[in-house]
Amino acid sequence: MAASKVAPTAHDELRVLLRLAAPTFVSTISFFALTMLEMIFAGHLGTAEMTAVAFSQIVFDFTIIVFTQGFNKGLNALGSQAFGAKNLLLLGRYAQMGCLGVTVVTLPLAFSWWFVGDLLRLFG
Repeated sequence: MAASKVAPTAHDELRVLLRLAAPTFVSTISFFALTMLEMIFAGHLGTAEMTAVAFSQIVFDFTIIVFTQGFNKGLNALGSQAFGAKNLLLLGRYAQMGCLGVTVVTLPLAFSWWFVGDLLRLFG
């Protein structure tokens, strides 16, 4: 006599989805909380300081977040495809190329941060 499988309920599915989404949710909330805390602390120093933090955050977001997220999204698509095809060698190569690409792009950006103060003064 074979045991029949009971279909999962909506509550069970929701619980599984929430467990999967929890780390991403915590990561995203933490990222925005850090930015908000920076602004709160800078606001206690003064208006000019808060403006400087806001502009520097824009520069940081544009330089690092845009490029790393771009590599991350591309690597997610390629890596998922390789993993689904059970081609772990290709998955490893994609991971290596992604790390190398982020490093190659990030090093000049990190060097350019040395001049961010001059850039911000240029904008007033």
